[in-house]
Amino acid sequence: MLAAAVATAAATVIFGLLWELGAPLAAVVVAPPSVGGGVAWLLLHRPLRRRRSAAREFPAAWRRTLERYVRYYTALGLDERARFERDVAVFIDDAEITGINATVTDEVRVLIASSAVMLVFGRPGWEYTDLPEILVYPAAFDEDYRCATRHEFVGRLVPRNAIVLSRPALIRSFRQEAPYHVGLHEF
Repeated sequence: MLAAAVATAAATVIFGLLWELGAPLAAVVVAPPSVGGGVAWLLLHRPLRRRRSAAREFPAAWRRTLERYVRYYTALGLDERARFERDVAVFIDDAEITGINATVTDEVRVLIASSAVMLVFGRPGWEYTDLPEILVYPAAFDEDYRCATRHEFVGRLVPRNAIVLSRPALIRSFRQEAPYHVGLHEF
């Protein structure tokens, strides 16, 4: 496995450096396994967490949300639905979704995840890495991220920082009451 090889190589390099520098025996014995373990954790943590979340049973309430709102999901066959559900569960587990003066329900989490998953579904190897925080506002907002009386923004991407969504606009997008889909647009 590549992660084990990289961790072993890192530990070996640290061992050799400490030995050549004449470090105390305790440092030579303790540091390499610690570095190797740290490297292995960095390389394996995310894949193992993703595997665990994909293996969990998909909550019935989440499935009802998909069936109620996500036409893309309802058009899929049974096998594809299972894969879509797995991808939604993994996304929810990976993503940091925060309400800004708004409650973020499981329904909203599933809709956000569905927006992201629809864009990469069926494309092996395509996944979201280094996902920014997803902020959910209770209404449209202005350029200073204050809830706006007139609808200035219903979604916004702040590169490497955050994806900002209006909860009502997201729900309207899935109900097809809006001329565009804010979730798809921002992802």
